[in-house]
Amino acid sequence: MPAPLQKLIATASSDYWQPHDLDRLAAQRDLLPAAIDAARVMLEPAGPAIINKSVAFLSALPSAAMGDGDARIALQLYRVGLKDVPHDLLSLACKRAAEQCEWRPSPAVLRNLIKPELQARKAALARLEAAAAMVPPERQIEKTYVTPEQAKALLDQFWLGRGKTTRGETE
Repeated sequence: MPAPLQKLIATASSDYWQPHDLDRLAAQRDLLPAAIDAARVMLEPAGPAIINKSVAFLSALPSAAMGDGDARIALQLYRVGLKDVPHDLLSLACKRAAEQCEWRPSPAVLRNLIKPELQARKAALARLEAAAAMVPPERQIEKTYVTPEQAKALLDQFWLGRGKTTRGETE
């Protein structure tokens, strides 16, 4: 991945986020589509074959005794529980499980082992999409601030245009 895209995605996934950061991201409009595509690729699910290999790797850990039918049901539970986890994060979860778990972990435990990384990727994609959805600076309307006196004059003008002589007549 090109360095500017890596930097943009890393910026979008920072822990501390402020709305003005979206302006900074939106200023790099030409990079946003590629960064969004890259962030989506980083969230592509692993697929059943990869999940099967991961479960086979985890089978080295002790578990409750199961029959053939139970093993097929357990494999199906892993497929359902991990269907949206990217391949590299699934591998990371299995590595962490091998290091930390005494028993074969459930899909929920595996998800918890990679929860921060998965959330960071989803947050980065959401922030990049939000920056892309922002109105470009050249199309933004300039904000104007009025004083209380100017606001009163504008309201009086508004009410006069509606057949009232003063604002007080409407109250």
